[in-house]
Amino acid sequence: MSGLLDIFDTMGGQQALGLLAAAGPRSDGAGFGQRLSEGLGAADQWKMRQAKMAQEAQRAKFQEMQMRDYEQKQFMERAAMEQSARKREALPGLFTSPSSGAPAFNADSSLPPEMRTGLPSQAAVPARKGGIDVMAALRAGYGVDEIQKLDSLRNVGMDEVARTVDVEGANGGKTVRGLDKFGRPVFDQNGYVAPVSVNQGNQTTFVKPSAGLSLPIGMSPTERDASARGWAGNALSRERLDFDKAGGAASVKPAKQGPMSVTLQKELLESDDVGQASKAIISTLTQAKKINSDAYSGYGAKARAVLRSNLPFDSKDADATINLDNMMTGQALESLKVVFGGMPTEGERKILLDMQASADKTPKQREAIMDRAIDAAERRGGFATRKAQAIRGGTYLTDGVPEGKADKPPAAAISDIPQGAVSRLKMQPALREAFDAKYGAGAAAQILGN
Repeated sequence: MSGLLDIFDTMGGQQALGLLAAAGPRSDGAGFGQRLSEGLGAADQWKMRQAKMAQEAQRAKFQEMQMRDYEQKQFMERAAMEQSARKREALPGLFTSPSSGAPAFNADSSLPPEMRTGLPSQAAVPARKGGIDVMAALRAGYGVDEIQKLDSLRNVGMDEVARTVDVEGANGGKTVRGLDKFGRPVFDQNGYVAPVSVNQGNQTTFVKPSAGLSLPIGMSPTERDASARGWAGNALSRERLDFDKAGGAASVKPAKQGPMSVTLQKELLESDDVGQASKAIISTLTQAKKINSDAYSGYGAKARAVLRSNLPFDSKDADATINLDNMMTGQALESLKVVFGGMPTEGERKILLDMQASADKTPKQREAIMDRAIDAAERRGGFATRKAQAIRGGTYLTDGVPEGKADKPPAAAISDIPQGAVSRLKMQPALREAFDAKYGAGAAAQILGN
């Protein structure tokens, strides 16, 4: 609490004291005005003393602040010097040398059983590239920027690559050459050469091109089949020629017929295969025709069926679509390729193409495709069956294959015949035999009208 006398430590109190002192008895004969001036002057002197004391206090406070700042600066400088000393001391150990690592090792593996220790295997040591031990640098007080600068010391004295160019290397390969900004080579390293696809006939091989590279060229399955049929035909022609030279049918003695030649055996097996494949086609497509009307049609029919079949509710139409596609583009198509062989007619090739894209067609269009495929299979299969019978009966070399009603392919629909071929036939009617041979018997008559 403030004391009663604190009032005298104010400007008003000092003025009051000065006036009281001036009013007291005096022997110098001073008047009222002089005494009043002296009383008020005492207050001014007190005010000057107070101002001087405040200045001295402010000066002492400022000196104290200067001393604290000096001490703080001295502390920071000492700390910086100590940190710098620690960093200099740790610097030599921050740089790590590259190492190739080491594989896992078990000492017992090289010892005989009686000398083995049973100690566990030593784990593999991974390879390490040289640089800065970042964790050790952080513990030593280095900042991120300082660590990056120290790590860049590895590149001091090395040539800087400004650009790279591709040049020819050994064996015609690709070499990547690094150049500095003055165009001087810095390094050469093997460049990446993408493998290329090479059709070798019987297979497709992916190889990296190089000078002097050569690959054998084989025959595709179709070419190999055609070649085999050609050689078989030549062998049969030679046998038939020898047969005719020997007197023909008059020289044949059925009771003493010898064993079948290798060529005839091959022809017999191929004929049996075609006959069996044709029966499979007819059976498959007959079943397919029964579910044809239930299957989806139009664009994306198969995709819609697959999507619908994965829903939790059963769909007869979706199942029919998938089953129909499997029959036509899977079972029947593969069997047709066997039946038609390596040299199908124009109409047979059209059937194969239509079968592959049958899923998106209408039920009526699909049924027409299946009917044409069945007719072609019956024609090819019938011929193959009669040929096999003639070979087994021993009449193939003398009488050939008996004719059947389905030997000649039916005439293709006019809409399926190229317009260019139709126009050429109309200009040159003498080409009707060649036209029928390509597009089926009676095709020329459909165009010419006779």
